[in-house]
Amino acid sequence: MRPAAEDIRLLVLPGDPLPEADAVVLAGHVLNYLPDEHAIGQALTAIARALRPGGLFAVDICDLASGRPGATPRPPPRPAMTGRSSPGSRCRHPAGSCARSLLSSAGDGSWRRDDETHHNVLTGAARVPALLAAEGVQVTMTSASGAEQLPTGLRVLIGRRAA
Repeated sequence: MRPAAEDIRLLVLPGDPLPEADAVVLAGHVLNYLPDEHAIGQALTAIARALRPGGLFAVDICDLASGRPGATPRPPPRPAMTGRSSPGSRCRHPAGSCARSLLSSAGDGSWRRDDETHHNVLTGAARVPALLAAEGVQVTMTSASGAEQLPTGLRVLIGRRAA
């Protein structure tokens, strides 16, 4: 049996104060949806400051290399949905922006169409380890998850605050 979650609340980075945490894990390059590179840096700093001694930091982020010609497009973000690029464009998510129509099953035999546009801010991920080290969090950066090589420009930062 899992313990019940406590103190669930909506937090919007970079402005909302974060509670102390034993671990912060962000997947899906959520920080790249912030309005600019400065906001991404502020959010990373806030996350690092929220970690308790020994706390775990695990974040993925889209590097500037995501926007280079020939970068590997990411697969659709929701495996249960089928993504179709808007006419005349090819979704190169996460680099820059893209528009797509997604079809999903409504569960009753019918289908629902949702249109979405992604706008992603790319950041120089190479600067992040030094930014976090200044906050007492040591991270390593990789472009793989275990044996799986990630798409071009997607970086994973894993680390801890000293105990």
